[in-house]
Amino acid sequence: MENIENVKSEEEKHLERQLIELPKKKWGVLKLILIGIIGPFLLPYIPMRRGSMFYKMGYEDAVLSFGLIYLAVIPFACYMHFQKVNEEIFEVERKLRLLRFKQKESEESNN
Repeated sequence: MENIENVKSEEEKHLERQLIELPKKKWGVLKLILIGIIGPFLLPYIPMRRGSMFYKMGYEDAVLSFGLIYLAVIPFACYMHFQKVNEEIFEVERKLRLLRFKQKESEESNN
């Protein structure tokens, strides 16, 4: 019986550690924003099938077109990233509450 309680407390500690670490994952969106800022300036030089965008459109037009694409994609990607992290946090909190409820229930049944 003591071994089961020890395993449950270890699981509870693991879930609490996850709950502390998950909000830090939200800072991963900074990489996405950095790529969104640097990308439009570098992507026109990437070779494509018929030559790079730099030779087709000119550098300014290529930067503007990639910038507009990124302007539409980056906010959506940031939103999706935050949603994913929030769902993970919710799932860990749910598991933690369920585990604590089961522990409380088993203590009450033992007494």
